[in-house]
This record gives sequence, C-alpha cells and structure tokens, in this order.
Amino acid sequence: MQYRQKPTQKPVIRLIKEAMRFWKPYVGGFIILFISVFSSLIVPLLLRVAIDSITGESNASLWLLGIGIIFVSFLSGLANFFTRYLNEVAAQSTIKELRNKMFEKLQYQSMSFFQGEETGQLMARVTTDLNAMRRYLSVGFRILLQAILTYVGIITIMFLTSVKFAVIVIVLSIVLYLIAWRFSKEAAPVFLEQRVKYGDLTSKVQETLTGIQVVKGFGLEDEEYQRFSRANTEYLQLKLEGAKIRAKYIPLITFLLGLGTVTVLILGGIDVIAGKMSLGTLVAFISYLGMLTMPTRFIAWYLVMHQRANASAIRCYEILDVGSEVKEPPNPIELNIKGKVEFKNVWFSYENGTMVLQGINLLVPEKQTIAILGGTGSGKSSLISLIPRFYDPIKGEILVDDVNIKQVKLEHYRKQIGIVMQETFLFNATIRENISFGKPNATIEEIIDAASKAQAHEFIMELPKGYETKIGEKGITLSGGQKQRLALARALLLNPKILILDDSTSSVDTQTETLIQQELVNIMKERTTFIITNRVSGLRLVDRIIVLEHGKIVEEGTHEELLAKGGLYHKIYTSQVEKKNLGLQPKVMEG
Repeated sequence: MQYRQKPTQKPVIRLIKEAMRFWKPYVGGFIILFISVFSSLIVPLLLRVAIDSITGESNASLWLLGIGIIFVSFLSGLANFFTRYLNEVAAQSTIKELRNKMFEKLQYQSMSFFQGEETGQLMARVTTDLNAMRRYLSVGFRILLQAILTYVGIITIMFLTSVKFAVIVIVLSIVLYLIAWRFSKEAAPVFLEQRVKYGDLTSKVQETLTGIQVVKGFGLEDEEYQRFSRANTEYLQLKLEGAKIRAKYIPLITFLLGLGTVTVLILGGIDVIAGKMSLGTLVAFISYLGMLTMPTRFIAWYLVMHQRANASAIRCYEILDVGSEVKEPPNPIELNIKGKVEFKNVWFSYENGTMVLQGINLLVPEKQTIAILGGTGSGKSSLISLIPRFYDPIKGEILVDDVNIKQVKLEHYRKQIGIVMQETFLFNATIRENISFGKPNATIEEIIDAASKAQAHEFIMELPKGYETKIGEKGITLSGGQKQRLALARALLLNPKILILDDSTSSVDTQTETLIQQELVNIMKERTTFIITNRVSGLRLVDRIIVLEHGKIVEEGTHEELLAKGGLYHKIYTSQVEKKNLGLQPKVMEG
C-alpha cells in the first residue's frame, strides 16, 4: 500500500502528546512505581545486614530482618499492581479516543478514499496497530521509568558503598544500552513491514470470506488456500526475521550480565578475604547486579515496543491526517430540498484518470422522474453518485434548487435523499432495524407502510419472527429480490425529496416488479426521481429518458419520442421486445 502523506510530527511523540491528556493516572502510577522500585532496592540491604548478623559482623535481629524483607516485598508487589492498573487506565483511555477519531475519520471519508484502500488493511490499523500503540503506552512507559529508577538507585547505593563496583556497573550499563539501541535500529524496518504484511493477510481473509460463494461456485477453494498460504508464509518469514534479530542480541546481553556478575564476585571475594568488605555487602552487590538483568531487558523491550508503536502510529496517523476529497464547506447552508436538480457542464473521472462523464448538461425540474439508460461503462452509476456528493466533479457544478451542492451541509442534505443501489447492502440485524436504519425512531406502522409499498410486507410476515427476524450478515438468509425490496423500503421510509433507484428491481421477478412500479407511480409524483434500469418495460411511466454512451448524453426525450427517432434507445427497446417474444430473458445492460 502507498502512503498518501507523512505524519506532520514524529509519530510516537505525537502519540505521547495524545496520552498526556490522561496525565493524572500516569502521574499516580509513576508515584506508586517509585515506591515499588524503592521497596525492591531495600531488600538487598536488609539481606546484607542479615548475612552480616549470621557471620557475627552485626547484632541485628534475624526475625525483625525477615519480617522487614517480607513486608518490603509485599509493599513492592502491591505498588507494582497499582502502577500497572493506572498505566493501563491511561493507555486504554488514549487508545479509545484514537479509535473513535479513526472510525469517525473513516465515516466521513469520500468514496474515492475507499477505492484505493483494502478493507483488511483498514481493519488492521483500527485493531492490531492501535493495540501495539496501547501496549507501548501501558507497558513501555512503565518499564522505561522502572529501568531508569532501578539503574539510578543501584548505582547510587553502590557509589555510597564502593566506587569501584559502581564504575563496573556504569561501564556495563553503557555497553548494554548501546547493544539494545543497535538492536532497536535493526529491528525497526522489520516491524513496520510486519504491520503491512499483517494488513495484507487480514485483507485476504476478509476478501475470501466476503466472496465465499463465488469461490465455491468456481471450485477455487484450493487456489484461494494457496494464495492465503503464500501470504501467510511471507508474514511468517518477517516474524522469523524479527525473531532472528532478537536471538542475536538477547544472548549477548545475557552473557555480558553474567560476565559482570563473575567480575563482581571475583573482585568482591578478594576484598572479603582481605577483610575490606563484609560477606553481606558482597551478597548485596551480587543481588543488585542480578537486579540489573531485568532493567536491561526492560530497555531492550522498550526499544522494541517503541519501534513497533512507531510503525503502527505511522499507519494510524496516516488515516487521521489524510484529507477528504469531498469537503464540508466552511459556512454550510442547511438546504430544505424541493427537488430541482441541474448538471452544468459536468466532467468526472476516478483516480485512474479515465474520463467517465464528459460535459453533462441536464436540467431535472422538481418532482420529475428521469430514467437513465446506457451500456457498460456509459457513466450511469457515476452520474447519480455525484448527486449525493459521493464524489465531486473535476469540472462543472451540480445545483439543487439553484444552489451549488458544494455549499450545502452534507449530513442535512443527504438525509433528504433516498438511495437504492444495484448492489444491495443489509446489516446483520433484524428486518425492522434494517428498514429503519435511516430513521431509527420510526414507528412500526411507518416501517410496515414502507415495506408494503416495496412489496416486502408479505414475505416478511412469512418469516419466523416477522419484522424481528435477524437476517444475517449482508442479508445472507434472503434472496436477491427480497434484499432489494428491503433496501427500497429503507429508502421510502425516509420520504426523501430526491429518490435514486440504481437498477433497484433487477433481482425481482416480473410480477413483483409490476406491483412495485404501480406503487412507485404515486410515490414518484411527490419527489424528484432518478431511475437506472436495465429493462425498458415500464419506462412509459417516467417523464423523460436519458440515454448515455461513453459518458455523454446522446439521446433525451419521452419513450414515444425516442422510439420515433430510431436511435440507440430504439435499438435497445427492439432488442428486448424481440427476446421477450421469443421467450428469452431481456438482455441485461450493465452500468
């Protein structure tokens, strides 16, 4: 996938700024973390006194020391619990806000944005990428501060006790940090590529499951499995590459820590034998050196999480930063539509650059019904997609009631337009919820009335739970004709001023289509209607017919006028009538 633009700030810095909105739980967590680290640093000191007491170098009570060690350990564990919880609260709150922002951004993007994006990639950004960022905010901050406090505490205690051992720890810490930093730089591009490949994998699963009927219809299950397996193998290779980088550095860090422990043991042992140091002090030093193991690994883990979060933040902020091609005007007009629609020298093309509409001039008076015909690629669907501003023309303007629709408030404008697309989409919800999607507060009487007009009420009542029947994802439990009738009912319930029907009865049988047309006669009298159809039957009901070819209006008039001209419409009509007389299905003209 190609990134449209780079984030305006360093991604992780920007993420941290977002997190600072929830600074209170972070501050509380870090204060408690200080208590946890301080408590853990006291344990070796108590252990030193206990050992010196055993060897006779101290008179301290072993019972009191034991109780002290237990209490301090308990306090450290309790503080660690609250630190983890408060950090998680802050991180989850930050990611919740980002998730909301991303979803809102996607909701208001123009259709052209989604044409250039894979659904699986978008899903991966909203889920796994945000989770990587959450882990960084929750765990990354905590382990980084814990590592710093532990390092500072250990070095301070060692300086106060033995400068020699403090210098050893400092040198060892610098070497370990440089190794961890080198590890993170080498792993960074791998982690970014992992995020992209995971998105590809998600896209493949989503695409195959969505088109499972097509896959099975062509018997391509094995081919699809092989494609998925190849993508999965590529993802595995990237994960193994990351594992190899980790495997290269982690043993080196462990070896250096072991080397440091042996160095302290030998030098400390010599001092103990020479009487320069107590045995308890040596044991405490070795304990502190052992405690350095976890902070060192924490630094390495932090750098890994930093790079992963950075890779994910790049992908997420790309969505948040990209602008919509269809923009809300600065001072939008809330236009109450009457229904007059006018295209003035409209030119339009998609991202591929092919001009699909060329110089369209069309005036549709209020409450007039227009039928649009044309062959494959003629521009029918593109033409009606411009009316609700799914896209904007590259040249020319579209007026509704003599107002340029670019000046109109989008949400208010679109709620006055009813659309039934050729590819019907229904939600995994009840029939009642699907019909009332655009008007959630509709009464059951209004829903039944809309369903009746769309010739859907009868089949709905035959379902197990009537209007409360859940229809499954994308309406998979319904036939194509039933889904189209529900989509029509959904549009009619809005009582729109502009009604757009994009081949909305193509899957409906002829008898049901006739009944729907009879209902539409009265419905269309009260609104401006655009009809795209592949069937010429019933076109006598419309006021005017527009015939498109190669993105241009080549014929315009009533059914009778166009037949008399003997042009493209006459050819289409004659072809369908002849097929009907021969008992064949009318030719379907795809748009």
